[in-house]
Amino acid sequence: MTYKIFAPAALAALALSACGPQKEPEVVGGVVDPQAKELAEAEPIDPATVPMRVGGDDYRCSGSNLLLVIDWIKTGEQMSARVTPQGEAGVTLIQGDGGAYTDGGDNTLTGSPTSDSVTFNGATCRK
Repeated sequence: MTYKIFAPAALAALALSACGPQKEPEVVGGVVDPQAKELAEAEPIDPATVPMRVGGDDYRCSGSNLLLVIDWIKTGEQMSARVTPQGEAGVTLIQGDGGAYTDGGDNTLTGSPTSDSVTFNGATCRK
């Protein structure tokens, strides 16, 4: 009775052993990069011109209960802050000589990436 169970299994093992090892397909010519020539001839990028995120956090403003998302960005020696009030489009504010950030319009921000509170448009906002 047991030979009826093992016979099909033995036949299947014998059939599979005849298949032999499989080889990986051969890749001819390698991967083609359509921009390889342009990238090889391009001038090197100055790291001081690349924007780098140096901090960011969420802040809750007192009074209005507005939620701000602030990303602090440094490009070379210039600091800027990307401020996104809840439900509104974000605005980029650039740090001026006095240390305050402004977009040249009505929006102002004081604070730094390490401070626990900032002032946005006159409202105190805390982490």
